[in-house]
Amino acid sequence: MKQILGHIVLIQLAISGHSLVFAQTAPDTVSSSEIEQALKKSKTRGIGVRAKAKVDLNIPFEINSSSLRPDARAQLEQLEAALQQDSLAIYRFQIAGHTDASGSAEYNRRLSRDRAETVRRFLVTRGIDPDRLEVVGNGEDELLLPDWPLHADNRRVEIINLGERPSN
Repeated sequence: MKQILGHIVLIQLAISGHSLVFAQTAPDTVSSSEIEQALKKSKTRGIGVRAKAKVDLNIPFEINSSSLRPDARAQLEQLEAALQQDSLAIYRFQIAGHTDASGSAEYNRRLSRDRAETVRRFLVTRGIDPDRLEVVGNGEDELLLPDWPLHADNRRVEIINLGERPSN
């Protein structure tokens, strides 16, 4: 499925029972409503595999650093606004950092985790419950563009809906 929404292209793929939504923009940011739609749990009819709802976001960091670039703020604010919505309030999310293939595998795993942790800290300081957020660093293990391992699009943060939070 491919939809063009302004300058935003959302591509949804179903591969072996998993649903993956890419949000790719020109210099614009993905809106909170588009993030919210991508992260809502899909309902299956009849027999089917329930896929994890995901969205890939281009959140710019300084080179070889977990420090956010100034232009990252707009996208992070949209993510925060989406996670504040009632429709997503019951869910937990994984923040998965990814890198390109430059650098060693160990360095890339550490850098991607540090970047995911930076996103988590931003969200927590903006009022998102830290118990809703889990961090993982995938390094270069899940390249978005495996044929172009050094491409900037491989350096991203993926938000994955882990399902409902346990009730107290």
